[in-house]
Amino acid sequence: MYKKIILATASASLLAGPAQAVSAVASNAPPIAAAPVTTVTTTQATPGASGTVTTVTTVTTITTNVIDATVIAPSLAPTLPVIPDKLPAHPQWNSSASLGLTVAKGNTDTLLVNGQIASAKITKHNEFTIGLEGGYGEQNTVKDVESLHGYGQWNHLFTPRLFSYVRADGLHDGISELDYRYTLSPGAGYYFVKNTNTTFAAEVGPGVVFERLGGIDDTYATLRVGERYEHKFNPRTRFWESIEVLPEVDKWQKYIANAEIGVEAAITKTLSLKTYVQDNYVNRPALDRHNNDVKLVSGISVKF
Repeated sequence: MYKKIILATASASLLAGPAQAVSAVASNAPPIAAAPVTTVTTTQATPGASGTVTTVTTVTTITTNVIDATVIAPSLAPTLPVIPDKLPAHPQWNSSASLGLTVAKGNTDTLLVNGQIASAKITKHNEFTIGLEGGYGEQNTVKDVESLHGYGQWNHLFTPRLFSYVRADGLHDGISELDYRYTLSPGAGYYFVKNTNTTFAAEVGPGVVFERLGGIDDTYATLRVGERYEHKFNPRTRFWESIEVLPEVDKWQKYIANAEIGVEAAITKTLSLKTYVQDNYVNRPALDRHNNDVKLVSGISVKF
């Protein structure tokens, strides 16, 4: 008697399995995985008494390490980002309004009202700011505060730091005998510091001023030079200051300077306490008027 054993290993590997699995995931059909198969063929021949040989062949198939391709397919397929149905909405205007009120009765009758509304919008290439502020006051029925100031500025960013701008201002101050002063100024600016908590920018450009001061009309060219700094100590508190100077180009001794410094502290998500000082200096004021006006304003601000 003799035995003849033939061992054959079929490599139906998982190499084709991942492609089938990924295709199945894409078509929402359950994938079918191929597993390694080992086939053992045993042939046994037994000689008979009469000289004949009886041959018996046995085939045994052994399947090992069967793995469900639906388990491994997700790790082989690339992870794709989730694409939203639509792009984010355009940047919105961020606005705030503040109001301050002082009333005193008794030996002195005092009324003082200050209000301000401002709005800003920032996009990838543009920055817009507009605002309106004013004040009215009486002391013993005599008017001692009467001012209204409006402004607007558009910055167009060529780089994250370099920009051009167009600014317009309008001012009325009845106590200083300034019926109106309109200023229009285009120019260029640069952010020397620009990060999440701190910005510092400088601006310079030509301009023109139209005014009626002390009953006299005047129009002249100017060169506007300004800067603005702002720092956020934390998400609830910020500090800012700004200065601009506008001299008359053919009479440098005649100029206007405006400055502001302030701080704002949040009380709630929408309410904050804002306090700031404004200084408006005109070196050639109207007759019998001071050349410097300083205002301290404090009030509650509402964001919307």
